[in-house]
Amino acid sequence: MDKKVNIDILKFTTILVIMNRNVIKWLRWSVVLPTSIGLGIIYAMFISPILMQAMSKSFEHGTSPLIAGVIAILSAYVIAPTYKFKTSLTIACLWLSAPLIGVIIMIFGIKVNGEEQYLLDGGIALFTTILGILLGLFITWRLTTKHKKSDEAILKRIKNIEGLGSMTVNERLYATELYDEFYNVIKIDKVRARKILIWIKVDESSIDNILKSE
Repeated sequence: MDKKVNIDILKFTTILVIMNRNVIKWLRWSVVLPTSIGLGIIYAMFISPILMQAMSKSFEHGTSPLIAGVIAILSAYVIAPTYKFKTSLTIACLWLSAPLIGVIIMIFGIKVNGEEQYLLDGGIALFTTILGILLGLFITWRLTTKHKKSDEAILKRIKNIEGLGSMTVNERLYATELYDEFYNVIKIDKVRARKILIWIKVDESSIDNILKSE
């Protein structure tokens, strides 16, 4: 009886862990857009004026869009559970849409609250917004590249291991030092988990069975 209870508790605990990981993953996806854009706006509207109050209005007007853009893009990179650079690129496009809409309004003479719009300080904010977006994308691209280089080092390590094909899947994961990473990502990032199994030369049918069972 006790054995059966322990098994049921183990199954229930496993289900809870799986559910929690999936909930966390989808929660992160759901907050990427509002959080990244929101943090950029909060910095530009509230934090920047406080930090830059000793500076000239022109300086604050120029630096605020740059830093806000970097904050928005880096936030998206950190929050997104997968496809981090693509997510950063999407947020960058959305962030750029605001000043572009402003330029369109100005070019066509569209009035906002009955007033015509014009560029402040020679359009410096538009320039620094674009610069901030490019800087944010450059940073996230470098982070992505660093991650890829890490993957290349893993592949090189795997290549130097002899007799990998005769080992079980867990033995291969231990031998390649990928055991912890694999079981950390298998519930939340199937793409990464599949990639690891391919690296350690697990056949496709076995990969499908392993991923379906988790």
